[in-house]
Amino acid sequence: MRRLTRKLVGVAFMTFAMLTAATTVMAKDGVWSGNGSIEKPYLIEDEADLKLLSQNLADTISDYDGMYFTLTNDIDITTTPWVPIGSNSNKFRGIFDGNNKCVSNVNVNLTRYSGFFAYNDGTIKNLTVKGTVGGRYYIGLVAGYNIGTIENVSAIGTVEGTSYNGVITGYNKGVVRNATASGSVTGKQGFIGGITGYNNGGTMENCYNESSVTGSGRIGGIAGGNVTSATIKNCYNSGTVATGENVDSFDNTHNSIGGIVGYNYNIANVYDCTNTGSVSSTVDSTGGVIGYGYNSIIQGCNNTGNVSTTGDNCAAILAEGSICKVRSCYYAKGTAEAGMNGENDNYEAYEAILADSVGVDQHTNGLATGFYVAAETDGNPVSLKWIVVSPKEMKTEVHEYQAEEYDEAESGAKFGLIVNNLTSDDSVALCSVSKVS
Repeated sequence: MRRLTRKLVGVAFMTFAMLTAATTVMAKDGVWSGNGSIEKPYLIEDEADLKLLSQNLADTISDYDGMYFTLTNDIDITTTPWVPIGSNSNKFRGIFDGNNKCVSNVNVNLTRYSGFFAYNDGTIKNLTVKGTVGGRYYIGLVAGYNIGTIENVSAIGTVEGTSYNGVITGYNKGVVRNATASGSVTGKQGFIGGITGYNNGGTMENCYNESSVTGSGRIGGIAGGNVTSATIKNCYNSGTVATGENVDSFDNTHNSIGGIVGYNYNIANVYDCTNTGSVSSTVDSTGGVIGYGYNSIIQGCNNTGNVSTTGDNCAAILAEGSICKVRSCYYAKGTAEAGMNGENDNYEAYEAILADSVGVDQHTNGLATGFYVAAETDGNPVSLKWIVVSPKEMKTEVHEYQAEEYDEAESGAKFGLIVNNLTSDDSVALCSVSKVS
């Protein structure tokens, strides 16, 4: 009897051990290769591997804090709708390296936190995401909500929602760096942006948007809202920014349209950003760079896109502002009714003449274009300043010709600039011509 009891106990123990081992393997790494370390990251090789990551987070098996994942192949998702990775209750906290691969056909529509990732508190990098995402709040192709880091990513597709919608991420409280967005983003209400809908205390750098942005108000080519110690630096927009069909049903709290930021508030600074896209609205406060600004710095920003509104306050740099410092900003002549409106502490915004209005010389090799201005110098030296905007290269250059170079200048001489490898997306403007006495 004792032998039988010991045998039954032994069988039960072995069965329990096998079940425990199987559960441990699935909970730890499922069918992934690797162990999650930086040396041997978990390898995401196909759609099943992606779904396992999504399912494990949904089942709260782990948030993968500090663990590494690497995408080894381009993946075309066939699961519709896609279940986003992470959630408000179990955020993704790992490091997901896309390895310069692409995840295509992401198709999801949730009320909140809709995207390839739902909620990121880790790092997403080196990844391209293509697809269509929708919902109401916190909608983005890469991540619905980000408090971690998103860097070196591209998003291509369609984003549709109500508020807090962006092509990269709907809501950002972390870092978005080196991101490119193309396609379209539409919101029925406000805080809609080409890169993010709402940048709340976050940092955005080196981002380029060429997607169209449409909403009722507080919309921008880069961010719909940029608030509370947030920073946007060296970002470019070439996409159209416009109000949609449902604007009349909202009050003035939904105003503020900008080529870079719609609503910029409370020590939220914008540096070295350029808009070349058209900005049009039917509401108040429509700007080439900022729609409405309060207690912020706008420095080194430029606008060459056309800006128009049927409402009040239209300007090339800042449409409406209070306690704002605007420094070293340039705008193309004729792009808006004014350079800047509102009461501000410091105002340095310079009107530039579009290059094609002052003269263009095409070189026969097609590799360079010369821009020139004919100046009546009366024998005096001339000082010139040019600005070259290259959105796709995310580069703006200011060229200054010092007065001493023209000591021998004659009346009516041509002074100019040769720019190599220009494309149709680039623009050149003459910022100032002045005689030096």
